[in-house]
Amino acid sequence: MENIRLPKMKLPQTTQEIASWFEEALRTARKLPPVGPRGYVTLWPEFKRQAGDEKHFFPPTGAAIDRMMETTRWLEWVSAEERWLIWARAKREPWKEICAQMGCDRTTAWRRLNGALIIILENIEIKQGKASSLDREIAQAFAANETV
Repeated sequence: MENIRLPKMKLPQTTQEIASWFEEALRTARKLPPVGPRGYVTLWPEFKRQAGDEKHFFPPTGAAIDRMMETTRWLEWVSAEERWLIWARAKREPWKEICAQMGCDRTTAWRRLNGALIIILENIEIKQGKASSLDREIAQAFAANETV
């Protein structure tokens, strides 16, 4: 999978941008056609649709699919619980349901979500060859201690 060269895309710079990429990835995945075995045949008879039953299908763009694939690669950097939390918020599930599932209060769930998004952001920065924001904070703290 690493040999695939994707076009240069502007990667997110903040946790809010990362969260919006996950929301877009979810919308893109929903737009993709259903997957089924080749040569699948139904035994149900054809039936006439009535006026107004038509559904318009707008397939996702190639760029949206590329962003979705990149977004799903980021999930390897976080735990299974954090993945579930990220997708739950991308689906805009209520915090009450998330907290009931995780067995914690809203603040703890929010902290865990932000922690997961920060881990992803740090790994994106490392992947781009930039010094991570954590590295910058450590360097600033070290420089502050040297001047004292």
